[in-house]
Amino acid sequence: MKIAISIPDDVFREVESYVAEQKCSRSEVFARAVIQFFEKSKNAKLLDAINEAYNIPESTEDKAVRRAAPKRFAKTVLSKEPPY
Repeated sequence: MKIAISIPDDVFREVESYVAEQKCSRSEVFARAVIQFFEKSKNAKLLDAINEAYNIPESTEDKAVRRAAPKRFAKTVLSKEPPY
């Protein structure tokens, strides 16, 4: 599929330099850029969804478990004799 786009002169010069250095086509550079743009957009949406899921306030029960965890760990794991 062919398309025509307009880009600033400085961006065009950077693309031309990259194309010469990497020995690839301008089309390949722009295709890669668009693919990365969409991947970044998908990742941002996923991160937003994860952040929203973890943005739930901690319940009273969760707070109690979190506060008790270090003491329980010390009692059940750290106080055990090593097996050797």
